[in-house]
Amino acid sequence: MITTNIGKLFLETYNKNKSADYTPKRFFTEVFYPLFFDHEKYMMTGGNSPLENPKISWGKMILGQVPFETKEKRRKRYENFMEGIAQGNAGMNLAIGYPSLDIFATTSGQISGNTFFASEDDAYLSWIGAALGTCVEGGQTLFFLDSEILFNIYEGWSMYRQHLNNDEKLAGNQIAAWNARWLLYRYSYEYEEDNHGNFIQEFSNELENNKDGIKRISTVSWPRVLAGIAKNRKDNSRLLCYICNIGQTNTTYGFIPFVLDEIKKPIDLYKKFFGMEEGKKAESLWGLRLDIACQEGSIGLKAMEPYKLRKDFSKEIKYSEKNKTKFNTYKIWVMSMLNNNKEQNNEALYKKTELLAEALINYSNAAAKAKTTNANKVNAVLESKNKKSFIEALAAIVAEVDDEQKKLIIEIVKLVNNLPADNVPYFITLLKFNFAAKR
Repeated sequence: MITTNIGKLFLETYNKNKSADYTPKRFFTEVFYPLFFDHEKYMMTGGNSPLENPKISWGKMILGQVPFETKEKRRKRYENFMEGIAQGNAGMNLAIGYPSLDIFATTSGQISGNTFFASEDDAYLSWIGAALGTCVEGGQTLFFLDSEILFNIYEGWSMYRQHLNNDEKLAGNQIAAWNARWLLYRYSYEYEEDNHGNFIQEFSNELENNKDGIKRISTVSWPRVLAGIAKNRKDNSRLLCYICNIGQTNTTYGFIPFVLDEIKKPIDLYKKFFGMEEGKKAESLWGLRLDIACQEGSIGLKAMEPYKLRKDFSKEIKYSEKNKTKFNTYKIWVMSMLNNNKEQNNEALYKKTELLAEALINYSNAAAKAKTTNANKVNAVLESKNKKSFIEALAAIVAEVDDEQKKLIIEIVKLVNNLPADNVPYFITLLKFNFAAKR
């Protein structure tokens, strides 16, 4: 099972980095359990295992309505858990991501044609691996098949424990949401190995204060997490990731490759064109819903399309100060979708659409008597659906403009004629955005 494989990959890396020789059981008993479970609040849920079954009234405990369990009670739970695993053939009640012992139960997720359960080592590794999952908006959990990322996630575990111990109203069992927050910081320019004060303060400020009086960690979007990873990797090609939901019933999206250089591209372009501060404002807008993005089989530039913005601009593209960030985000994504070729790059194509937008505005406003006719011809250019209709619409204008604009139009006709057919709608859309911004 994937949780066991992730746990194994991590433990090999941990032993190498720490010059240690932990077995799965020894790591669980000496490092993992004391950190995650031997406290009043857990860092992750004990699921249906003896660690949390019989169930624990977390909400009432955090609100002070009932006392937390004693250390002796936790010890009894631990002993029952260890005894169960020692008996072998652990199911989902003792190993995360494994099938229920009752294969007809609704919780028998992720089973195959083979009927098998977890060995003792595999059961311990499944808990370690599950704790390395990263939960993003939408509820999906990402398991990175990368030893460096897994070790970096581990580096943030102790800080989450400190938060739980220091903030009595902070809910436990949120390790996967914490991991995402930690990775954002770990791979940011603000990260300092020996000074996390700013991050601690920012994290505390962003906690969700719910009506029930309990604080919870809000999830973050997958593009923010993956963009941070991309900034810190020498190899920006592909990162393989297993994506799933682990809950009462398990749902898997499978092994999905993330194309990191494509994910990073529009975010970097936005910051280049509009600055770092504007780039931060746009961070939450990037990316389709992850479940939709997974349908492509790999996740790259296409999946970075700002979710719902196509709907926002489907009827008419308008620019205003109020929608500036949305407007520019979608414009940069369209620009990024224009594939580079030998003669042009994305930024050069962007500049051409700016120049043509200015020329079309000047043409539309040129003659009072012909203003309506000119405006209709400009609309024909902007509403073109393909290469043929776009060139024909420009041909109706080219004879009526000055020599400089005529030269520009001829140049753009040649450029568009050489573009791949699937790039032309993106070019026209980018033109529409620049036309709306300059009106």
